[in-house]
Amino acid sequence: MKRLTLLLLVTALVLSCSKNTPPVIETLVAEPDSVYPGDTVTLSFKVSDIDGDGIAYLFHKPAGTWIMDIGTSRPAQWIAPKEPGEYYLTLTISDLTDKVADSVKVHVMDTSRVFTDSRDEHQYKWVRIGKQVWMAENLSFLPSVAPVTDGSTPGKHYFVPGYWGRIVLEAKEIAHYKVYGVMYNWEAALSACPGGWHLPSDEEWIELELYLGMHETEVIYTGWRNTGQVGGKLKQKGNDFWNTPNSDATNSTGFTALPAGWIGRDGSSVGPGSDAMFWSSSPDSLLDVWYRRLWSYWSKVERAGINQRNSLSVRCVKDE
Repeated sequence: MKRLTLLLLVTALVLSCSKNTPPVIETLVAEPDSVYPGDTVTLSFKVSDIDGDGIAYLFHKPAGTWIMDIGTSRPAQWIAPKEPGEYYLTLTISDLTDKVADSVKVHVMDTSRVFTDSRDEHQYKWVRIGKQVWMAENLSFLPSVAPVTDGSTPGKHYFVPGYWGRIVLEAKEIAHYKVYGVMYNWEAALSACPGGWHLPSDEEWIELELYLGMHETEVIYTGWRNTGQVGGKLKQKGNDFWNTPNSDATNSTGFTALPAGWIGRDGSSVGPGSDAMFWSSSPDSLLDVWYRRLWSYWSKVERAGINQRNSLSVRCVKDE
């Protein structure tokens, strides 16, 4: 009886020791996880198997194209499909006894290059510059309107140069509105962009300028900066809107900056033709805010502070 009990214990121990332990997916990362159709995503991963078994790899996807070394642990690459949306890339590993799977989400962005603001059904062109997506025209959101001569007292203010009334529908018929959009004081600009978009920070303007060739030692200067001729790359070509000469304007980015001018806090204004001035969301001091200015005579870009009660144009950048 003792021998039988001992034999059973030894058999149980052997079976216990020989029981397979499933493999483990320790990490699974998609880089980048937000792309445009045709972009390449690298899927990196780390797996382990405590038993030391050989591991087989299998990648699943709803669409797109895999580029990989079949059956190896090296990172795989996935080419995003044409159709925008949310895609889950799945890795399954197997030690021939057990299978384990994990997924990671990748967002394939829309490339229609037109965005509709649900607040007023206004459509905006947009353009991708580096890793950023910018509106390719000035913001036109107009919840209320006042004559330019009212000036900018504390609170949100919206102006359409050339319109002297207070009726939004009338203001939207003015030529300035149709070409150049709305002028916002800073308080209004901070919340003017539609959902999924925002007023760019000074750092986001700097990212744009660096991508377009401005030197890293100059990009943080205050005043006019010229390396990379960034202003020319942002300005609309020709003299349909810009004063002559519209120096070095190529609009190679598709940003299509137009010279809407600006409105002083006292109600004075500089009309369209020579200046395009855009808010950032970043304060420079207690009362001043960083802005960007393009001028018809230069390909330079000015980075400076301006009182937040002035009114400038707004370009929104897409949330990451």
